[in-house]
Amino acid sequence: MSGRTNRLPIIIGALLSVFLLASAPSVAAKGKPGNSGRLGSGTEQILPVNLGPATECPRTFGLALNDGDTAGLYVVGQGLGCSNPAFVGAVRWSSGLGMQYLGLLPGSTGSSAEGISEGGIVVGWTGGTIGEAFVLEPGSVQLTRLQPLQGMVHATAENISRNGIYIVGTSSTEREQHAVVWTKSAGGWQVRELARSGGSPAIADNGSALFNTSLDEPGTTHVAQVIAANGSRTTLPGADVIALDISANGDSVVGYRLQPCPQPCGEYPVPVYWTLLANGTWAGPVDLPALDGVDSEARSIAVRNGKRLIVGHGFTKRDAIMRAVAWIEDSPGKFSLHRLAAIDGKSKAWAQAKDVNSHGQVAGTSLATGFSYYAVLWQLP
Repeated sequence: MSGRTNRLPIIIGALLSVFLLASAPSVAAKGKPGNSGRLGSGTEQILPVNLGPATECPRTFGLALNDGDTAGLYVVGQGLGCSNPAFVGAVRWSSGLGMQYLGLLPGSTGSSAEGISEGGIVVGWTGGTIGEAFVLEPGSVQLTRLQPLQGMVHATAENISRNGIYIVGTSSTEREQHAVVWTKSAGGWQVRELARSGGSPAIADNGSALFNTSLDEPGTTHVAQVIAANGSRTTLPGADVIALDISANGDSVVGYRLQPCPQPCGEYPVPVYWTLLANGTWAGPVDLPALDGVDSEARSIAVRNGKRLIVGHGFTKRDAIMRAVAWIEDSPGKFSLHRLAAIDGKSKAWAQAKDVNSHGQVAGTSLATGFSYYAVLWQLP
């Protein structure tokens, strides 16, 4: 990956693609059989709660949430059009205060809240002339800059461990980008390098972080790794795989594998998970049932009463509209697929699930009337 000076254009471009996806024409799913599963009985429509806009941000996107047992339930993410039609802003929702705009670092023109700990520590990034990582401590109203690696200028915070000890993300110059972790200490947040390229999407309470890389081989093979707190690396089994989240206790990982298919398809993502065995090795990747047998991604994992909850998104064979889905472990290694409905239960409205907690609450985004998008909260059965 190349270094980035400002994630704001990237995010705005991604948001524009959301609008395009929502109104895209039907596409052929030829050559994309997937691993189709039956929807869980009685859960065809799990309706969300609309978390609404912030005063300064007419549209919102839900990216992460905590369990809510310690500091109360929070959902964080992005607001679109915050105080300016072109601005993306970090937002936070709570049941008592509703949706709030969290502001910027000095000199920045946009921000995004990417993760939140159980205790309510918010992390994310700001964009502008310099891209910076931030942390917002509980009780504070001012974002605090996280230092990049020595000699580097830009940084992003992508996620935080549930226990609030580790933050993962990137540190970069104009020419290179490194995966980094910030560790909480008595002297503040101390940064160190995880890997000499890319970034890390997630980290467990024990300091085990995820890392994805591409090998320079014909067809470009993606390799997923777990980097332990002591720096040792374990490559997850599977060819052409991407890891997106790790459970709080560090024993399960979710993501997707890329499945080749005949042209014009090329390849498509199949949702998968890995399990850490008692002997210290990882088993997997194990396919999860894809929505209607076509491309899907597993984005987040939590554990409720000893059983895994996984959420993500998928596309059906009928159209190019993204739909939110959940996989609930009914018995060891056996998952049922559940569709998370859009606002008002509209069957063809765009929706995406981004994070799940140990109570089965899911944070994400849904299309509403008039091409408005709002952060939402689903409750799994």
